[in-house]
Amino acid sequence: MDTDDRLTLSICLRCRDGREERDFDLDQRGGRRLARAVASVFGGSRAARRGVRLRGVNCMSQCKRPCTIALTGPDRFTYLFGDLAPDLHARDVLTVAAAYADAPGGFLRRPDRPEVLRAGILGRIPPIAFSGDQVEPLAPASPRPHTPTPTQGDQGNMKLFAIAKLAATASVAAALLSPVAVLADEVTIGQTFIAPGLDPAEGSNGWALVSHGIAEQLFRVSREGEVVPNLAASAARNDDGTWTVELAPNRFFSDGTPVTAEAVATALNRTGEANPSARATAGRLTFTAVDADTLTVATAHPTAILPSILAEWAFTVYRMQGDTPIFTGPFAVAEFEPGGSIDMVPNAHYANADARPDITLRRIADGQSLALAFASGELDMAFNLPVETLPMLDAAEGETVSFPVAYQYMMWMNTRSPVLADPRVRRAIDLAISRDDLVAAAQAGVPATGAFAQTFPFAAEGPLPHDPDRAAALLDAAGWTMGEDGVRVRDGERLELVLYAYPQRPDLVTFQPVVRAALAQIGIGVKTQVTETPSDVAASGAFDLFLWAQHTAPAGDPGLFLSLFFETDAARNYSGWSNADYDALIADLRTAGDPEVRIDLARQAQEIIAAEAPVAFLVTPEWHVGLSPALAGYEPWGSDYYVIRPDLVVAE
Repeated sequence: MDTDDRLTLSICLRCRDGREERDFDLDQRGGRRLARAVASVFGGSRAARRGVRLRGVNCMSQCKRPCTIALTGPDRFTYLFGDLAPDLHARDVLTVAAAYADAPGGFLRRPDRPEVLRAGILGRIPPIAFSGDQVEPLAPASPRPHTPTPTQGDQGNMKLFAIAKLAATASVAAALLSPVAVLADEVTIGQTFIAPGLDPAEGSNGWALVSHGIAEQLFRVSREGEVVPNLAASAARNDDGTWTVELAPNRFFSDGTPVTAEAVATALNRTGEANPSARATAGRLTFTAVDADTLTVATAHPTAILPSILAEWAFTVYRMQGDTPIFTGPFAVAEFEPGGSIDMVPNAHYANADARPDITLRRIADGQSLALAFASGELDMAFNLPVETLPMLDAAEGETVSFPVAYQYMMWMNTRSPVLADPRVRRAIDLAISRDDLVAAAQAGVPATGAFAQTFPFAAEGPLPHDPDRAAALLDAAGWTMGEDGVRVRDGERLELVLYAYPQRPDLVTFQPVVRAALAQIGIGVKTQVTETPSDVAASGAFDLFLWAQHTAPAGDPGLFLSLFFETDAARNYSGWSNADYDALIADLRTAGDPEVRIDLARQAQEIIAAEAPVAFLVTPEWHVGLSPALAGYEPWGSDYYVIRPDLVVAE
C-alpha cells in the first residue's frame, strides 16, 4: 500500500510508571522516558520508512494504565495501548506502528501485534465512514437541513455573504498561520544545559549566564569573531604595563542602578579571588576604580591582549545585593529553579526592552527529549538537537537550522591511570580513531586538526593521522600482547578501559560505539558510561577516557584553553598531564604581544600535545537548532556563548 505521511504515533509524556525519583521533574516521568527510548531507535525503523510521524502528548488521560501510546490516521482505525515499560518496549511500539501503517484501513489483527500490545490494548475505534460488522447504527440518520433554492433577487445577497464569509475565513487562516498571533509576549527555549547557579564567581556560571542573555562582559566577541567593546568603551595599555578601561555611558543593571567603575571593580576582584578560570590567561587581575567611569587593571603576568581576556566567560559584570547578584543583560531573572528552568523578563533598563518577549528557559536532560518537546510544540527554540532526530522533525511546525561552531570534540586520557601513564598507549588510542568515521556518525562537522577550529589562524595544519597498524605496533612495544578473545593482556592484566560521555552534548554519546569499535580493532576493550555530571567526574579523575566538548577559543585567542586545561597546575587539567617544556612555552605565550608570535607559540603547544596525547582532538562540529514560527529569522552564531541575545524578538 502507499505510504500515508499523516499516520501518527502519539506517546503520553506525563505517564508515571512508579520509578520516578522526583515526581515534579517531568523529564523523569515514565512517559517521557518511553518517548526518549522510542525516538532513539526511530530514525532507522520500518515505522519511520513507512511515513509514521512521532509526537509527544502532554497527558492522554490514561493515568491508571501507564505508559500509554496511540495510533491514528485519516480513514483508519484508532488504537490506544497501555501498560508499556519505558526500558523494555520501545521496539515493540515501533513494530506495532509499522504494522499499523501496513494494515488495510489500519485494522490490526491480534497476531499482528507484539505480545505486550495484545494484553495492553485500551481502545479500538473504527473510522467514521466504516460500515463493517463492527459498527451498528443506533438511531436513524438525521435528515440534512433543507436549503431553499435562492431566487434571482437573492443572488446578490448570496454573493455578498459568500465574499464576507471568504474574508472571515482568510482572516482566521492568517491568524493561524501568523507567528505573532499568540506568541508575541512569551517564548519557551529548551536546552540540555542551564546555569546551575546565579553566582558568576562559581565554576562556569558566568559563561551560562552570558549565554542565557542575563549577564554581559566588558568586551564580547562579535558575530564576525572579533573582540569588540560592550560594557566598556575602550581599553588602552599604559607604559607601566597596566591598562586603563573606560566604561560605556548610560549602561545600567536590571534594577536601574548605573554601571560604575566601583561596581565593576568590586565584582571582578571578587571573581578573580574565587574562580581559577579568571586567573588562567594572565594570572590574577586587579581592578581599581579611578573615577565613576574609569578603571585601571593590573595583571600578574604582562599581557598585550587584555580586551580578549575580558571577553572570556569568567569576567561577567554584576553587583551583589545581599546574596543576590544583579546583572546588565537584555533579560532579567524573574524566577530560578536550579537544574530546572529560568523565567526571564526583558530588562527594562536595556535599550529596546519593549520589543523583547518574556522567556522561559527549560533544561531538558537529553537531546532525544529535547527533540520530542520541540516536535510536540512545547518549545519555540530547541538548541543543539541530535542529528538523528532531524528527519523526525520534518513534519513539525517551524524549521531546523544548522550552523558551524568553534567547539572542539575531544577525548581526555587520564595520565594518572597506570595504563594510560604510558604515552605509547595514549598515542596508539589516538592513531586508532578515524575522525572521518566520527563525522559520519554525527552526520555533520569536519575532522579536527588540533585544539582549534580551522577558522582560527592559530589552528594546527593538516589532518590528524589514522593508522591502526602503527597503533598496534605501539601497543606491542609497550608489552601488551593480543589475547585469544581479542583483548590485549600484559602481566595477567587485560587492557580494558572505561569511556565516559554526557548527554548534554548528544554527539558525544553517538561517538561512544564508534570509539569502542575502533579500539577493539587494536585489542583494547572498552566499556561505556554516560554521566549527567561531567564536570564532577572530570574533576575527580575517576575515568579512563572522557569524551568532551569545549569552545577552545571563546575570546578569539588560544591562551585560555592552552593554559587552563594543560598546564601542570591548571585548574582544569583533567588529564593530569605534566610537561615542563609545555609549561615554559605557555609562560612565553602569556607575555607575547605580537599576533604572529602568539600564532607560532600556539602551534608549538599543539605539537607537544600531539606528541604525548593527553587528549585526542576529534571533530569540529556542526550544531542544529529547532525554531518555531515565533522565532523565524533567528540566526544562531557564537556557538552556545550567545544563544539568547538582545536581538531575540518574536517574528512579525
